[in-house]
Amino acid sequence: IVVASYSVGNRYGKLYLEDLKAEYPNAGLFTSQKRQLDYLYIESLNDFDKAIARMKEIRNNTQFKNSWVHIVRLSR
Repeated sequence: IVVASYSVGNRYGKLYLEDLKAEYPNAGLFTSQKRQLDYLYIESLNDFDKAIARMKEIRNNTQFKNSWVHIVRLSR
């Protein structure tokens, strides 16, 4: 569940990640070389339907009203 994106290596993204980890210990950063963006996520799920349901829950119950599910293809 992605909650923010920054240009690759942006120091504000890294600072924000540290803030996120205080409340969401599993928060992390995923870099898209293709798009040259760092995506900050608060959860990672392998089941699409569960990810959508969790995203809706997060949108309704947290400050992350614009969070989204980002699908990452690890192999082709």
